[in-house]
Amino acid sequence: MVSWIVKANGLKAEGKAPFSDLDGLSDDLKADIAAAYENGIIKGTDGKFNPNDKVTRAQFALILERAFENYTGEKYTASAKAPYSDFGNYAEDAVNAISMLHELGIATGYDGKFMPDQFTTRQQAAKIVSNYIYNTKQVKKAE
Repeated sequence: MVSWIVKANGLKAEGKAPFSDLDGLSDDLKADIAAAYENGIIKGTDGKFNPNDKVTRAQFALILERAFENYTGEKYTASAKAPYSDFGNYAEDAVNAISMLHELGIATGYDGKFMPDQFTTRQQAAKIVSNYIYNTKQVKKAE
């Protein structure tokens, strides 16, 4: 997912990623991870990227919100909270990210739910990144 977003935004790394768990990954993937980190799209946890962990839909929404901000140069503030019934106790930044995806037509829920705790499947990720690329290009053109 990170590679797709880095390529969509045309990002390049200046240095190496500061994560201690990237051994065994290709140099290209390490460069994409570094570019995402340098541009504030990913953060990591305790000095690790955890490249083999699954990504929840809420985490993916936050990554895409940061990518959108990097691409447009502006923080996105959703005009309204998305109409999903399963936000639970998610922090305001995650709710805004999910609401952004909803408003921009990048991701949708199912039966009134976004399912933020569910892991993002490859199929969902491909569709969401494709929608991200298309819709962010449209937003940039409109400016």
